[in-house]
Amino acid sequence: MMNLGRKIKNKQQTEDKMKKDNFDFENSSIRPMAITVKIVVLNSDQKVLLLKRSKKSLNPKKWDLPGGHIDEGESIEETIKREVLEETGLSVEIGPIINVVEFAKDHKAFKEEKRGLRYIALTTDTEVVLNEDEHSEFKWLSFDEAIASLEDKGFEGEKKQTIKEAKNRMELEKSLNGWHRTLAEFDNFKKRTEKSNDEFRKFCLENFIMELLPVIDNFEMATQHIPTEQQEEGWVVGVMHIKNQLLGVLEANGVTEVPTAKGDDVNESIHEILKASEKKDGEGGKVKKVLKKGYQIEKRIIRPATIEVE
Repeated sequence: MMNLGRKIKNKQQTEDKMKKDNFDFENSSIRPMAITVKIVVLNSDQKVLLLKRSKKSLNPKKWDLPGGHIDEGESIEETIKREVLEETGLSVEIGPIINVVEFAKDHKAFKEEKRGLRYIALTTDTEVVLNEDEHSEFKWLSFDEAIASLEDKGFEGEKKQTIKEAKNRMELEKSLNGWHRTLAEFDNFKKRTEKSNDEFRKFCLENFIMELLPVIDNFEMATQHIPTEQQEEGWVVGVMHIKNQLLGVLEANGVTEVPTAKGDDVNESIHEILKASEKKDGEGGKVKKVLKKGYQIEKRIIRPATIEVE
């Protein structure tokens, strides 16, 4: 808080400027307005800093919050940081505004109105250094202890109400944070459930496909040995139609054949060797014949192609 000498000087400077500009104090409806700030400073233990005003200051021996008037050309943020540093030696991070206080118009000659802005600020500093001209003692108290220690009315009454507002705001912030955590946990639960359901669907699909593949294999073997002269007969066309329908079901569910043809290099990640001719160690070999087709879901092998190697 600014000392009394600085307050008088700033007030006098404002009056002098207004007189120079021929401002009509008596008849004007415009009232000069002073803005003050007070700050509920919280430490890392969520305790409130109270300062006891010195005998030299106004309202001596009363408990107060850090703060003071906004200097000319100074922003609210600059004022808060300057006042707290001047009065306590603490550096702070500014939090939310919690209240705007209306003061009585008790400066009739100057017709000055006052508004008080009340903020929360946080500090991680631990050493308080008082300006002895302004304050004689300090103490860190919990919200409830600070509220209980202050008078209900008068100078301390407004500070008491400000601390109550700060407590309510911090409890609201805590509740909102808890609510946001709950929402985040619920969202994560939904994602886990969706992932689990998706994995279960994939498992069921893969299981169904694995049971269907032997049926398709039988169709493949049956149609391979149909005599050429019978391939246009109705029963053959019907069998081929059913086979193609089954292959269409696989394709609709993302299942495709593993590309394998005679002469391809053997690849153990997609091929299962059933028969192999004699070959020297280290030789990979070539596909001689595809004995059973392989299948994959989105390039993930669910059944390797069974082959005979040259």
